[in-house]
Amino acid sequence: MINTKKIGVFIPLYNKESYIADTVQSVVNSFLPSNVFLEVLLVDDCSTDKSMEIVDELISKNSKKNVTIKILSTEHNAGPSAALNVALDVFDGDFVCPMDADDFYTPNSIYSRFSAFQQNEDIEWVTGNELTMTPDGKIIVGVEYLKELDWSNSDEYLNLTLLGKNFIPAQSSMVKLSTLFKVNFRWIDELKSTQDVWFNLKLLASGVNPFKIDDYVAIYRVPDDGKNSLAARSKKNGQFYQDFLKIAQLLQDQLNQFQYDLLLKIANNYK
Repeated sequence: MINTKKIGVFIPLYNKESYIADTVQSVVNSFLPSNVFLEVLLVDDCSTDKSMEIVDELISKNSKKNVTIKILSTEHNAGPSAALNVALDVFDGDFVCPMDADDFYTPNSIYSRFSAFQQNEDIEWVTGNELTMTPDGKIIVGVEYLKELDWSNSDEYLNLTLLGKNFIPAQSSMVKLSTLFKVNFRWIDELKSTQDVWFNLKLLASGVNPFKIDDYVAIYRVPDDGKNSLAARSKKNGQFYQDFLKIAQLLQDQLNQFQYDLLLKIANNYK
């Protein structure tokens, strides 16, 4: 009997009518191993545009028996972290992949990352490389830092990440749900624009390091709105500063003094 595994792709969604179809289709059209069932959990964070109409149409057109698209929602516009927690609270599968509503997967993204777990049962978290799509539609190589890094050395991985010498693309993660439970992981609702930073640092600080495969698994879309994007606004209005201070506070007991000081330094860079 085939031991089927369920992979959940968590997508917080707020007013992404121009992008959500491409994002969901990149997931649904991913090449899947025969023993994988894929569940796309879209969490509507009270969108006011046509995002949900587009999602409804995507669901009606999905004919794949090993892929389902599930719609969830927040009670009020609460931000991406709260939306991700809605998905986390209902998902009953094996692996979790957080994803933004305007980015893409490459065709072999899920297959490549899942295969790493199959080859080594000690691996708990897999990441890969990222490409970048510019506003004019060009695909270029994204940020690439360290390819050769001892994934079993917790302090080295965390230190180099905090120093900006190691990069973990936000869309590239696949982690065991059991690992999230083991480290008591939840996204922090108050973090409005650094949910990926919290995800990475909480796991690293808990001694869980990603096994990085040398494959392009995600495509980051540079925002068309540039200075008006959420990230740009968060830097300008001090949200990044507040978020990083909150992360430092929450992780203080799990970091050594060097790591804690580095995190405060990052926060102050956004002050």
